[in-house]
Amino acid sequence: DVDGFRSRSHAAYGTLSLEFLAEQLSSRPNPQDLFAESVTVVEMREEGEVIFYKEPFDWVLFNRLLKRPNISRPSFGGNYNKSLEKVSQMIQKEHSNLLSDGVEHGDLPNSSLVFLSDGKPSDTTPAKNVKERASILTSLSVSLKDKFSLFALGVGNREAEFEQLQLMVETVTKNGSNGQLACT
Repeated sequence: DVDGFRSRSHAAYGTLSLEFLAEQLSSRPNPQDLFAESVTVVEMREEGEVIFYKEPFDWVLFNRLLKRPNISRPSFGGNYNKSLEKVSQMIQKEHSNLLSDGVEHGDLPNSSLVFLSDGKPSDTTPAKNVKERASILTSLSVSLKDKFSLFALGVGNREAEFEQLQLMVETVTKNGSNGQLACT
């Protein structure tokens, strides 16, 4: 139900490859001008699953992402919170290590979370999970401020509801970080 793609999985990885990586790689040939130095990909499942960890931001990653839907199959349980918690822990740990090594807050690297979803979280208790999600994102935003950005991308048919993605963006922006929502 996603125009131009065979499935939502192909749409998610295609969008990530074409609009996130390829656009940056082709428009900014100088590596110092790239959006990111490395990329970590976490697939939402029952638990967040790290698929690629700190992969170089390059054409090899582009090709690996394009091939991913042929390897990975969707499964029940696209739990937002468990995936967000995993990402939050990775970001907080990296920043904490840098701070303990003497890096000043202003010199910390920027961390961006590109969150792709069909807009329908599989978390089991919706009201409780909205609060948990807000808590995870608030913690990241308060500690990292302008060093953290959330780009929420809703993938699916036009009737899909992306209210939860909008709430996530609002949470980070009201707590000092950058947030943006786009739907395809």
